[in-house]
Amino acid sequence: MLGELAEKAEAAGFDGVFLRDHVVRPSADVAVCDPWIALSAIALCTSRITIGTWTTPLPRRRPQEVARQAVALDRLSGGRFVLGAGPGDDDDGAAGGGAGVPHPRDGGADAPGGADTSGSPGRLGGPDGGARLGASGASDVPHPRGEMLDESLDVICRLWSGERTTHVGRHVRVEDVRSFPRPVQRPRIPIWVAARSAAPAPLRRAARFDGLCPETSPDELRRMLAEIERRRGGLGGFDVAAGGPPDADPAPYRDAGATWWVVRFPETARAEDVSAVLNRFDARPPS
Repeated sequence: MLGELAEKAEAAGFDGVFLRDHVVRPSADVAVCDPWIALSAIALCTSRITIGTWTTPLPRRRPQEVARQAVALDRLSGGRFVLGAGPGDDDDGAAGGGAGVPHPRDGGADAPGGADTSGSPGRLGGPDGGARLGASGASDVPHPRGEMLDESLDVICRLWSGERTTHVGRHVRVEDVRSFPRPVQRPRIPIWVAARSAAPAPLRRAARFDGLCPETSPDELRRMLAEIERRRGGLGGFDVAAGGPPDADPAPYRDAGATWWVVRFPETARAEDVSAVLNRFDARPPS
C-alpha cells in the first residue's frame, strides 16, 4: 500500500515521501510499519522523489546499524535518501518521531501506517529576519538524549566517510571500524534535524547539518532560522520542512523561511484519505 501511494505521489508531482520511525503509536489499534523495510519498497516503486525517515530517534538505535541501513537505502534509491534525526522526545527542545514531505509550492501528505507523502515548494528562500537568540539562562548544552543524538550523528558521519573509525564517548563506543560501501551522495547523506523550539541545543545541532524539521509557529520559526543562519553564516542549501494538516495554509511558513511544506494526516487516516489529497494535486490530464 505504501509503495502504491508513493508511486501515485510521484506521478502527481510531489517531491518526497517520508515515513515516521515509531516502534508503536499511543493510540490503540493503529498499524505501524517498519519504515526502513517500507522505504526499500518505496525506493523500488519510485525514481525521482526524495525518501527518508521523519524522524529516527537515534538514542534508541545503534548508530552503526543506522549508518548501514541508511547507505543501503541511499544506494537502492540512487542517492535519494535523507536521514531525519531526533532524540526521541523533546527534552532539549527537539522533536522526536514524526514524518513529512512537501508539495511543490503547495503541500504534501501523511499516509496511514506512518507515511508522509508530499512535494517540495521549491526553494522559497531564507528567513525574512527575526530576533536572534539570546535567551537569558538558555543553555547550549544538550540533555542526555541530546548528547546521545550528537554522539550518534558524529559516529554515523564518520562511518559514511569510509575511513577507519574509533569513538569512545559517554554514550557510544566504536573501535577501529571501517564501513563500506560509502553512500551515493557526497559528501554524505543529508541529515535533517528535528526541533520544536528556539532552544539553543537543537539549533546548534541543526546548524551543523543540512536541514531542519520544525514543529512550531511561523514566528518561532523565524527566530529559529535567524539563530541557525548566525551559526552557519547563511542558509544557502539548508532545507526547512514545516507542515500542517491538509487544509492548512503554507504561506506563513513559506514567508518565515520554509523550503518544504508537509501535509500531515491524523494517525488514523485511511489510504483513501491520502489518495484524495494526492488527487487534488495531480496535474496530469485525465486518461
